[in-house]
Amino acid sequence: MKNFTQDQLENILATYDLNYNVGLTPCINPFTMEQETSDFVVYREDTKQIFKHGVSKSFTPIQNIEAFSCITDLANVQDIEVVKMGHQHGGAGVYAQINLGGDIQIGNRGDKVSRYISFVNSHDGSRAMNIILTPYRYFCANQIAKSIRYANEETANGRAKLISIRHTTSAKLRLEELVETLHIVDGQFETSAQHYNKLAQIKVNEEYVKEVINKLFPLDGDAGKRSKTIWTNTVNAVKERYYSADGGRGQVNTAWNLYNAVQGTIQHDSKNTAAKEWSTLFGSIADKSAKALDIVTDICSSEHIPNSVMSEIDMLIA
Repeated sequence: MKNFTQDQLENILATYDLNYNVGLTPCINPFTMEQETSDFVVYREDTKQIFKHGVSKSFTPIQNIEAFSCITDLANVQDIEVVKMGHQHGGAGVYAQINLGGDIQIGNRGDKVSRYISFVNSHDGSRAMNIILTPYRYFCANQIAKSIRYANEETANGRAKLISIRHTTSAKLRLEELVETLHIVDGQFETSAQHYNKLAQIKVNEEYVKEVINKLFPLDGDAGKRSKTIWTNTVNAVKERYYSADGGRGQVNTAWNLYNAVQGTIQHDSKNTAAKEWSTLFGSIADKSAKALDIVTDICSSEHIPNSVMSEIDMLIA
């Protein structure tokens, strides 16, 4: 989508209920009914919903039209597609998901992961305006979380998974920042592609499946009947997805299939809501999926021997 105009941006914001402004007003002291001079309220102007109490006067909300104007800039340097936009908590948090094109090929059976990134901003001060990698796998309509471990390493090396774009600079400098940001994003997607393809080449068996499940979904010995039922349903869902391998389109006995069986269960087996969509991209579901990628990577590595196999070895050499 080249030459994405400001008018198009305004129209798409309206489509996703993001065409509102955010205001700042002094708090009212309930005892004196006078305006406070230090405490302010951030609120949505059209619905009057309060996003945050007690912010300072210096707090400056970034309006949605301003926050997402970088999409029009991005369209000037790369052909993109706006996949979707959304918000949570009545508009306190907002995001836009963009497809950069150039899908990642995984394995040899046509498995594809799209190079999606998401712009995310908040109106309550909970997060800055950032770009986050949110890869998307076509086979089972899943967001593929980046490994927490690799994200931390990138942060430590100055290549954070959260990439900020300043809105106080000139248009020319902002475009230069976007070009540099795209180079960083390309590098991160290249690293991700190598990691995913490595998992697709690692062969596993049921012992690895059992250990991953036990590691990710441990059952408390004191768990009640309801907790045991939930645990059983979760384990069965992972096994069903693993042996199905996307309806036979994937290879069953690979670490990549095992990871997708786990994170597919984490993402899909609950009611679809705006809160769930946010969590899948930026919240607890994304964190759990990233943790799953770390655990699958560790357990399926060439240096690791499953616990059950190790026990058998110990018995043989005892």
